[in-house]
Amino acid sequence: MLVSDPDITVLVDGSGNCIEIEDGLVAIGSGGLYAQSAASAMLDNEMLCAEEIAKRAMNIAGNLCVYTNHTTVLEILHSQKKGNDNLVLGVVDDSVKNLLAYLKVPHQTTEGLVGLKDGDFEIQDNIAMIKYLCRKHSSGLLGRSATELAIAESL
Repeated sequence: MLVSDPDITVLVDGSGNCIEIEDGLVAIGSGGLYAQSAASAMLDNEMLCAEEIAKRAMNIAGNLCVYTNHTTVLEILHSQKKGNDNLVLGVVDDSVKNLLAYLKVPHQTTEGLVGLKDGDFEIQDNIAMIKYLCRKHSSGLLGRSATELAIAESL
């Protein structure tokens, strides 16, 4: 059994032992190792969200493991977004400000900071800030052009 929250993931084995997962990636079941291996290979692809990685990894596990089929139920548990009240914006590019406005993310501004600070996490590179905000607040925006976003919003 897996137990998880935004801060920690724990694997509970058959004896009741709790094993903390350190790298944030875990799988269970007969095809679990196949799925976990496939997912770890896809983690570097910044164009894939967690949902897409899980779907692709389960498909690969279904192809490789005779005990795993392609019938998958993916349930996404939405948590309250942490850190919104702690988001501090300093001197950044207009594209970051526009994205924050588009996503309607509450934040504070300060002149003494270069970049973005979310709790203890700081980013100074504009592209890294945009990717971080998209992943945290709307993973569906990753990899989309401005034209695609405009068309999607007009529909």
